[in-house]
Amino acid sequence: MTALAPAHPRAADRLLLIEEIAERLRRSEQSVRYLRHRGELPFLFRDGRRLVAWESDVLSYLERLQEAEKAARQETAG
Repeated sequence: MTALAPAHPRAADRLLLIEEIAERLRRSEQSVRYLRHRGELPFLFRDGRRLVAWESDVLSYLERLQEAEKAARQETAG
């Protein structure tokens, strides 16, 4: 029996459009575009004329924000 080639790491991932990204981040589309312009959302990229991101990258970003918030709370708590 031959071994199958491993699936591409993004095979189960979805590309999200700007509207979906803004919804998940709870921001306006314009805010998302501005944050990308400032370099704060480097995982966004252009696919033709559309601005898109992989869903896993958006979720990882939100997890990093949550971890940073937890660390900040622990520092202030003492």
